[in-house]
Amino acid sequence: MSEFDGDFTVIPEYKVLLIDDDKTYAQLVRRVLKSCRTSRFDFEWTPDFQTAVDSLEADAHDAYLIDYKLADHDGLELLKVGSRRNCRGAMILLTGAGDSSVDQKALELGAVEYMEKHRADGPMLERSIRYAVQWKRKEEELRAANEQLKAHQMQLIQAEKMNSVGRLAAGIAHEIKNPLAIISMGLDFFRNKSAKDEGMKLAVDEMDDAVTRADRIVKGLLDFSAPLELKQRAEDLHAVLSKALMFVRHELHIRHIKVKRELAPKLPLCHVDANKFIQVFINIFLNAAYAMPNGGVLTVRTKVRSLDEVFTGLTEDSAEEVGKVITVEIEDTGVGIPEDKLDKIYDPFFTTKPTGVGTGLGLAVAKSIMLLHGGGLDVENKENGGGVRVTLSILV
Repeated sequence: MSEFDGDFTVIPEYKVLLIDDDKTYAQLVRRVLKSCRTSRFDFEWTPDFQTAVDSLEADAHDAYLIDYKLADHDGLELLKVGSRRNCRGAMILLTGAGDSSVDQKALELGAVEYMEKHRADGPMLERSIRYAVQWKRKEEELRAANEQLKAHQMQLIQAEKMNSVGRLAAGIAHEIKNPLAIISMGLDFFRNKSAKDEGMKLAVDEMDDAVTRADRIVKGLLDFSAPLELKQRAEDLHAVLSKALMFVRHELHIRHIKVKRELAPKLPLCHVDANKFIQVFINIFLNAAYAMPNGGVLTVRTKVRSLDEVFTGLTEDSAEEVGKVITVEIEDTGVGIPEDKLDKIYDPFFTTKPTGVGTGLGLAVAKSIMLLHGGGLDVENKENGGGVRVTLSILV
C-alpha cells in the first residue's frame, strides 16, 4: 500500500515481522520503525520458532528480521525454511558483532541482507528493509522472466521435435498406404471366394478390421505431417462447436455423458478454418468421452477475455489496441491424466487409451492446428481433481 503526503510524495508501506526472543529488543525495533518518516511499517513480533516457521510458509510479510540466536534454534534454520518455500519476502539476518562466517552462510541460505543488531538505528534499519524488499522484488521479477524464457524454449524444442517427427511420419505413411490398399483389395477378393465358408469369412473380416485400424493410423500420420492450408473466414465459434458436438453425439449418448454448455452471450466472430477447428473439437470431445466410460458431464465454456487477463505485462489500453482473446474451456469429469504423463500428451503416438483404441495423434494434430491459427492449447487436471480441463485460445 502507498500513501501521499501534502507534497504528493509516495510513502512506501512494508509489513515486517521480527523473529527474536528478546522482548526488550522487539520494543526498541518497534519504536525505531514507528519513528521513521520516509516509510511506514506494519510491525509484528514473535519470539516463537514454530510461529515464525508458519509465518514464513504463509509468506505474508514483505520483510523478515531474523535473529541469529534464538532459544533452542538459530536463524539459519528459518532461512532454510524460507528458501525451501521460495518465500517472496526479504529475509534479513540480525547478527552479533564480528559474525562474518555466519553472515556468509546467511547469504548462501537466501538472506538478502544481514545486519549487526547494535548498529540497527532508525535510518539504517529503514534503508536495509527498503533496499532488501526492493532487491527481493527485482529478484522475483527476474525469476518469473526466466521461467517464461524456459517455457518459450521448451515450446521451441517441442515444435522442432514435432516438425522432425512430422517429416519422418510423412515418408512412413506414404510407404505404408500403398501396401495397405493392395491388402484391402486382396481381402475383398477372398471375401467373395469364401462367402459360404464361415471360418474363412470370419478370418477375412478380422484381417479387414486390422487393415482399417492401420489405415486410420496412416491417415492420422498424414494429417499430422501434411502442411495444412488454412481456409480462414469469419466464423461464429458457437456454430462450429455445435457442429462438432453433433458429430460426436452418438458416442456421448452411448456413454451416458451429459453436455453442459456455458456460452458467452455475445461472442465476436473470429477468422478460423471451421473444418480444422471441428477436427480439434472432435479430438478433444472424444478424448473426454474415453475418460468417462461410465458416464459423466462434458462442460463446454466460452469466454471473451482481454489480453491482460491472458498475458502479463499488458495494460488494458494495449489490450484494446491488439484485440481480445476468445477462450474455449472443455472440461470432463473423468479419471484425469497422471501427473507424470502430462508433459508427454502432445508427443505423437503417445496415448493413455488401450491398444487399438487411439493412435496417439489427436492432441498433436490439434496443437498444430491451433498454432497455425496463432492460438494456444493447454491441458491440465482440474484443481479439485476428477477430470481434465482443455483450454483453447484464439485472438479475435
